[in-house]
Amino acid sequence: SKEYSIIGPAAYGNETYPRELKHTCDTLDGTVIASLWCVVPKKEITVIGPVCWGEECYGKELKRVCDEMEGYDVAGVFCILEEVGISVIGPMCWGDACYTEATSDICTKLHGKSIGDRFCVLKGTYSTIGPTCYGHTCYT
Repeated sequence: SKEYSIIGPAAYGNETYPRELKHTCDTLDGTVIASLWCVVPKKEITVIGPVCWGEECYGKELKRVCDEMEGYDVAGVFCILEEVGISVIGPMCWGDACYTEATSDICTKLHGKSIGDRFCVLKGTYSTIGPTCYGHTCYT
């Protein structure tokens, strides 16, 4: 059994989320450190997030997936799951192009949960290979 897990920092960009972290940390019987981290004893957890590409973040979609997986939403920026063996692949983007249709298709085929058609949350161990691009050329 794992001795402890650490969540944090509860921050993205210039924003911090101490109130939301404290609520989640209290729910998990953890201890808050410096308003940014949470130490959770004897639980294995997975943290998802932030799920952003460029200037856009997909908080509503993350919250939906988090609720479906019975996780703890932290301000629509992070999702805390009391389980391991979760993979997040993505974003499926290169430069200004995001391959949303292909992301949605592969996520569905793998029985995952799509976040903004740019990320996919999957049970199991998965890796993303690519993009196979260099400079302005992609090798497909």
